[in-house]
Amino acid sequence: MKETLGSSPDPSDEELMLLYQTGQERAFAILYQRYSSRVYGFLRKRLSDQNSIEDVFQAVFVKLHRSREQFNTSFTFAPWLFTIARTVALDWHKKQVVETKYVPRSEVELEALESPTSGTAELGLIDLSVLPRTQKSAVEMRYMKDMSFDDIARRLDTTPDNVRQLVSRGLKQLRSLFAKAGG
Repeated sequence: MKETLGSSPDPSDEELMLLYQTGQERAFAILYQRYSSRVYGFLRKRLSDQNSIEDVFQAVFVKLHRSREQFNTSFTFAPWLFTIARTVALDWHKKQVVETKYVPRSEVELEALESPTSGTAELGLIDLSVLPRTQKSAVEMRYMKDMSFDDIARRLDTTPDNVRQLVSRGLKQLRSLFAKAGG
């Protein structure tokens, strides 16, 4: 016998979120059942190793749980959930980059992870120690600390345009070194 939840025998995702917001844990179980395989597939296309996929997958549903009060039931549930999944995956990637003190080979690879339509992002990493000190600092602040060009300019006591140039030159040098190494 199928258990019903609320007044509808087959509540919408949005109705389930409303019920979950009011403390009905069964609503979360139904949402998990409906979306777990889709979220897992979404992450599998964006992350390369199994442990990372599983860690991020779990973090997505933890964040959904913690953010449930922020969900507005006048919006569609699925895009909200996949925005959470993309954000958690991107945050996880940035944390990995910071922990290893490396940066993605190119901006294109980082954008591939951010893009909801991208395929598998094989995120190769290059050591930043090959860059001059100011370029290294600018690239680290831009990609590892997610700082704006204005904030970086204040930190480096220069102009935002100069920071853009430092980051651009640093990335160009990293691409060149990567190409020479056969990547």
